Amino acid sequence: MHINKQYMCTMFKKHTGITINDYIIKKRLQRVMALYRKNNNLLESAIATGFRNYSTFYKAFCRVYDCSPSFAIKHRI
Repeated sequence: MHINKQYMCTMFKKHTGITINDYIIKKRLQRVMALYRKNNNLLESAIATGFRNYSTFYKAFCRVYDCSPSFAIKHRI
């Protein structure tokens, strides 16, 4: 069975309310925070989940959660 990429993206957004890319980024950010809780190193956790550097991670985090990673950690968001 062949599924058109555009159709799959449209259906995903229709059923979840977010794009596939936004879903993947949110899952990666959740994974970063889970790893951080284990090793207490945010940069290592971000790189281990596929972010190229801290800046890329920071921008994605702020875009998704509307706060900085340090604020989220401090307030356990």
